[in-house]
Amino acid sequence: MDMKRRIHLELRNQTPAAVRELVLDNCKAMDEKIEGLTDEFVNLMFLSLISVGLFSVSDLPKLPKLKKYWSSLNRKSETSS
Repeated sequence: MDMKRRIHLELRNQTPAAVRELVLDNCKAMDEKIEGLTDEFVNLMFLSLISVGLFSVSDLPKLPKLKKYWSSLNRKSETSS
């Protein structure tokens, strides 16, 4: 499942501002980027992005209340031998 779809399912009819915890483990990051997570998640306190295929979290939006963040940046850049 892709990340954007997973975030939609995790919302469970809540607004992004109401979400305090978001676990996106094992969902697929398209183009190795975080998709669907926006700065509307102003009250997000816990975020887990384990085994999602990210190379970087540079596009992570501002999440002012984020206290705990788990990730596994397991995508390797390709090099020629």
